[in-house]
Amino acid sequence: MKSIAFFFCCALIACFSFTNADAQMVHESSQFVGVGVGFNFSQSTVPIGANYEYMVKREFGIGGIFRYWSQTTFHYQDGGTYVWNTELIGAQGNYHFKVPQRELDPFMGIILGYAFNQGGPHNTIYTISYTPQELPAFIFAIQAGAQYFLTDNILVSGKLVFGSGSYDALEAGLEFAL
Repeated sequence: MKSIAFFFCCALIACFSFTNADAQMVHESSQFVGVGVGFNFSQSTVPIGANYEYMVKREFGIGGIFRYWSQTTFHYQDGGTYVWNTELIGAQGNYHFKVPQRELDPFMGIILGYAFNQGGPHNTIYTISYTPQELPAFIFAIQAGAQYFLTDNILVSGKLVFGSGSYDALEAGLEFAL
């Protein structure tokens, strides 16, 4: 896992070393909205969600994210389970690097958010109470990734997120420029 993160960081540094970019497809007041799916390394879950970003400057964007994932954390003797659901809502701020390829938009940023956690038993007759470990409600995460313009308005994106509250994910998505 650490070797994957090291390789990803080296690739990002190589992308960021270029500074002589011409007409970029990302510019001030650009807006992006999209959906994504990922894999959460910490909990082996599949978060799904939505993103929004507004470019305040060419290099800096702010926006919001929403993620949802579900995890089975306990198995009862009768085959029932305890299912834990998490909804994450947060704000993001990203720095977008200039690179020579105008279709490529690499970025790094932070996420500040709040995770709503709830869970309960499913399909069990046992009255034995299972007390799951509470996840931290506040989330702080660092993300790095890139968007690639397929057309002027359609993008594919990928990012790697490392954060608190067991939110460590590799995500891919489809975004639209408004």
